[in-house]
Amino acid sequence: MSPGAVEPARLLIARVWREGSEPSGFRARITLVPDLSGAGEDVVVLGSPEAVVALVERWLGAGAAPAVGRT
Repeated sequence: MSPGAVEPARLLIARVWREGSEPSGFRARITLVPDLSGAGEDVVVLGSPEAVVALVERWLGAGAAPAVGRT
């Protein structure tokens, strides 16, 4: 990226809750906004912590994580 250029900002919001007292009651609603300067979002509903972790890892791997040591 050239000096002075601004990287697009992305957003991931995870809302998690439990329905009932059973472990299978885990629910998550993930909202993904690919570019804060534009319109649009994707919403995903998941039923396990593992699925949430997998989705977040894929999202981070797609370039949302800042470079280490970068300011």
